[in-house]
Formats: sequence, C-alpha cells, structure tokens
Amino acid sequence: MQYFTEPGNDPMHIEYLRFLPGCDGPELLMQKPHVAFYVDDLDQAVKASGKLVFGPFYNSAAKIAFCIKDGMLFELMEKKRK
Repeated sequence: MQYFTEPGNDPMHIEYLRFLPGCDGPELLMQKPHVAFYVDDLDQAVKASGKLVFGPFYNSAAKIAFCIKDGMLFELMEKKRK
C-alpha cells in the first residue's frame, strides 16, 4: 500500500509519495527520491534517459514513465492531448 499528497494543495506544488512496508512496486522508486517534469514526447525522453525503471502508464492527465539518468531518478510526464 502507498499514499501520496496532492501537488495542487501544496504552495510549491510538491507531491510526496510514501510507501508502506510490504508495498508492491519498483524497489528503486520506493527507496529513492525523484524529480518530475513534463516532456513534449515521452517516448523520445525515455530513450534519451538511458534506463527505463517503470512504465509507461497512464493516469487521467498524462502518460508517465520513471527513468534513471546520471544516477538520478526522474518521473517523465507527457500531457494528454485534447
């Protein structure tokens, strides 16, 4: 089980993820902080990152993937087109 905060409710738009013991998911995502940002083309950004960790998957607003580049974990998001 996991829980997260809503970035729209934080003055700096920070989303916090918390993973509880026994949670199922990528170990790296549960242990390492990450930075998230929007990209124009998720597939291209994933290729440029070097290593896909998790995804891609979709939520209501974006296509998302987690990648490693230069030892840093990134959450890459491509906004859904209308």
